[in-house]
Amino acid sequence: MIKFSCKATGSFEMLDEPGKRLLALIGKPPSAQGIITTEQIPAAIATLRAATAEEHHNRARPRPDGAGEDGEEAVSLGQRAFPLIEMLERAHAAEQPVLWGV
Repeated sequence: MIKFSCKATGSFEMLDEPGKRLLALIGKPPSAQGIITTEQIPAAIATLRAATAEEHHNRARPRPDGAGEDGEEAVSLGQRAFPLIEMLERAHAAEQPVLWGV
């Protein structure tokens, strides 16, 4: 489990693999602990929003091979990223960093 926390928002936990995927998207190593500084928050929000929009666009397109949803993730990237995006937005408004740890 990866625990994300911020003085402005409290904390939440995420399973390792989805948490590591989100950290990788924003250019953070999936280390045992780390920080998203107040200066890095706007870029992190933009990156996560772009990745979720791209995934949504790709899911909405019909697949040429006619394949259905069998091979798709049950939980979308957007659903997994939502709590982190919300935390980042609130942290940005409060000018607080976001921390994570195992």
